[in-house]
Amino acid sequence: RRRAALCGAPVSMPVPKLVVAVAPVTDLETGHEMKLSDEGDAIPLYMRCLPDSEENIAKYRAASPQRALPSEVPVILAVGMEDTDVPASMVAGFHEKVLAAGGASSQLFTFDGADHYAPMDTATPEWAQIREAMDKHMAST
Repeated sequence: RRRAALCGAPVSMPVPKLVVAVAPVTDLETGHEMKLSDEGDAIPLYMRCLPDSEENIAKYRAASPQRALPSEVPVILAVGMEDTDVPASMVAGFHEKVLAAGGASSQLFTFDGADHYAPMDTATPEWAQIREAMDKHMAST
């Protein structure tokens, strides 16, 4: 378990039972280099800095999920194969890295014909599949 200091005393932080990531940018340095998003500025806007110094590069690395492996928490990943904001290859590559690192499980959903938003729209069949996997996982814990 990860620990946080509160007034100098270690406090046990709760560990989530599941992480669900839809079209996640799993490597912020690469995402910045690729200029992900419609305007190409999603990563620096999220990070509130550019990776233009050692300090800022360290921030990007600390915020990148691929640098937090192995995962202690099972992961469900989802991406539309027609996503022009986050490449499906980035998500699939992260899935492989989670599996290779050991630790918790990873389940990958790829949706043919789906764009960036379809998997996170609760009215779509893509979301229904993700939700079913979430419910199944939570029922087994």
